[in-house]
Amino acid sequence: MNLRRFISVLLVCASLVPTRVYAHDTNVPTISQPSGEKDPGNVLTVVKKDNLVPFTGILLSPRAVAELLAKNAMAQKEAELAAARATETQIIRDSAQIRGLQVELDAEKKSEGERLTIRDNRISQLEKDLIASESNKTNPLTWFLIGAGTTAVVVAVLSTVFLVGNSNK
Repeated sequence: MNLRRFISVLLVCASLVPTRVYAHDTNVPTISQPSGEKDPGNVLTVVKKDNLVPFTGILLSPRAVAELLAKNAMAQKEAELAAARATETQIIRDSAQIRGLQVELDAEKKSEGERLTIRDNRISQLEKDLIASESNKTNPLTWFLIGAGTTAVVVAVLSTVFLVGNSNK
């Protein structure tokens, strides 16, 4: 039972430890033409099991291998260049869009500032008008006293006319 527990703990610990394997292309052997052999050029030769090699497959000449490697490197370089070009194009598009949006923002800020100035000027004018109208406004007590006085005069005149009219009878 202890052995199982030990193996379990060991496996859990082993699965927690990251393991990485790095490949290095520095040890690739150079491909050269064997001495005394005629260079066949860029050819692919099909090798069958009954030939002198112990496997069935395709045999490449050194030049064909070099060409394949060169094509692979060129394709990789083309992909890198295409990615760089696409990145630069996107950066240019993005910066143009940013500049356009910045111009719109600046114009909007300017128009908003002008609208705020107009609004503030209108508020100031309305406040001045309000102060002027309140200074020209008469006191309500004054109007009450004028009305009360006028009413007293009218009542006095009517009473006098009534009394004079009754005294003549």
